[in-house]
Amino acid sequence: MTLVDQLNKTLADWPHLAQSIEQNGDRYQFTVPVETWYQVASAVKRTFTHARVSNYFATDERVQSKGFGLYLIWSVDAEKSILILRTVVPEQSSEYHSLAALSVAAARYERDIWDMFGLIPSNHPELKSVIAHSDWPTDFFPLRKDVAWNAPVKRTPDARPYPFKRYEGEGIYEVPVGPIHAGVIEPGHFRFQVAGEPIQNLEIRLGWKHRGVEKLFEHLPQDKWLHLSEQISGDNSIAHSAGLCAAVEDAAGVTIPIRAQWLRMIFLELERVNTHLHDLANMNVGIGCNFGASQLWRLREQLLELNRELTGSRFLRGVNTLGGVKQDLTQDQQHRLLAELKRIAAEMNEILKIVLAMPSALDRLETTGLLKKQVAEDLGVVGVGARASGIHIDARRDFPTWQYAKIQFTVPVRKEGDVLARFLLRRDELLESIHIIEQCLSGLKQAGEIQTSVDLNPNSFGWSCVESNRGELQYVVMTDSQGKINRVKIRDAGFHNWDALAWCVLGNIIPDFPLCNKSFNLSYSGHDL
Repeated sequence: MTLVDQLNKTLADWPHLAQSIEQNGDRYQFTVPVETWYQVASAVKRTFTHARVSNYFATDERVQSKGFGLYLIWSVDAEKSILILRTVVPEQSSEYHSLAALSVAAARYERDIWDMFGLIPSNHPELKSVIAHSDWPTDFFPLRKDVAWNAPVKRTPDARPYPFKRYEGEGIYEVPVGPIHAGVIEPGHFRFQVAGEPIQNLEIRLGWKHRGVEKLFEHLPQDKWLHLSEQISGDNSIAHSAGLCAAVEDAAGVTIPIRAQWLRMIFLELERVNTHLHDLANMNVGIGCNFGASQLWRLREQLLELNRELTGSRFLRGVNTLGGVKQDLTQDQQHRLLAELKRIAAEMNEILKIVLAMPSALDRLETTGLLKKQVAEDLGVVGVGARASGIHIDARRDFPTWQYAKIQFTVPVRKEGDVLARFLLRRDELLESIHIIEQCLSGLKQAGEIQTSVDLNPNSFGWSCVESNRGELQYVVMTDSQGKINRVKIRDAGFHNWDALAWCVLGNIIPDFPLCNKSFNLSYSGHDL
């Protein structure tokens, strides 16, 4: 039975919805009346039991439809397809039925929508802010169109109090950490409740790095978009710029040149190698193994210098452009890149053999920070965090863009779900990325253009899904009747994975928290936007 047949069967009670399904490649979209929002979403979930909520956002459509658009994106990985459910929430009520009972992940999105648009999900189990600060006025919703991008915020102390979860009883102690930390680290507030040494609960409050990025996209000229995307999360510059480019190109109906596709993939995989080396080094710091950390950081520094030599940027900034890439690779550069990557891989393997032969290292890594598969699935965890817990997802395979469908690669998956599994998975993914780069370099044997023009169409919808080093990264780009940016929705991998960190530390001790944290390497700024 095809996906359309399954949808038609699912929507049998709403034949007008089945007739309104719009298909665009691997995407299926239809609009649901707000009164039946929950019922239709429930029916879709019953049919596509393994579908996961991978994005969920609002738009200000009061000029067009006298309400706010609500878009729910289900990823149906087995079908390599996505389902987009849309509804319009009336401005007068600003209320809709929460989908938290269908998806744990949906609950977090609804909190974000409440922060940014003021839409109220009725029956939500725990409605409190994700991004908004406690002194934001109760009528300040920054992504509404009537709020200027540079509007000053009239601070009101405790206008939006944040109710932390409290565990009380004899022997329960609370340990607050942050939001300002004593190292070179972004701000985030961690509140632990412990009984003796084991952690009974951890609540993570973020939002301290919120810069209004999505709002800025609506007002910046086109030549500034890529620069902004590259600043969202520093070590994900290529992933974010590639995600933005792919969404804009999708909205414009543009296919970039074949050579540009191979090059974009090479730089994406090169960023993955770079960040996995960093993460492996950082996890060695977490277990007190200075030998492993210093040697792996040495290799990473060599790779950063190679990035600079090839592109002029250690973090590969300025490589992507709308319609392709700006940077080509000569034959000599291609040979040097592959030779260096193979040398780095060989040295990394030798270093990790020594580290993993240390009983003290294994003692810290094994069974620490356990994330069970069911919890990971409920939270919608992506990337290394998901694959280390036995979840077979990878955007390069499930939603292949560019030339990923034409190359052979393995998606490493482990089932243990602990810090060691995430450690080993990064090693395996790094080696697989080098294998991918080698195949991509073969694709560059044929000469060709590396850029094409891109003109956005009026009232268009563009979607992209890029597998960053942290996991699935999504961009949605929507235009207005003038063909100008109306909404940019960015969903970093961390939006799902930060909650996983709070779960995996339960039962561990506070000194193990930094190691658990490093094993996910989540981005504060990527989450806060």
